[in-house]
Amino acid sequence: MNQGLLQRYRAVIDDSMYVLWLGDVMFKWDPQIEEEIRNLPGRKALVLGNHDRSATRMRKLGFDSVCEEACFPLLHGASEPMIYATHYPPPGVSRVDDERGLVAKSA
Repeated sequence: MNQGLLQRYRAVIDDSMYVLWLGDVMFKWDPQIEEEIRNLPGRKALVLGNHDRSATRMRKLGFDSVCEEACFPLLHGASEPMIYATHYPPPGVSRVDDERGLVAKSA
């Protein structure tokens, strides 16, 4: 499965792009996959997930920036609308399971 994800990433992303990863880079740590991630194209930013290692370790893995959450404008130079990115449901939102899968709903 990992190889398929990495191949699709390389097919779409080039070094001019900035990619935001929303946590859980790897569930089971594998030195071979670590090297593959380190060599992926693009500038990589990571919003830490519950299965990620320390920010220092993730920077060594090739992430240009590592944070707990990110907030940025949808359009460059605009102040609205904003995108809020996190690995976890934001405050005031709970996760509920319905027949389509796991979705977020206001608490």
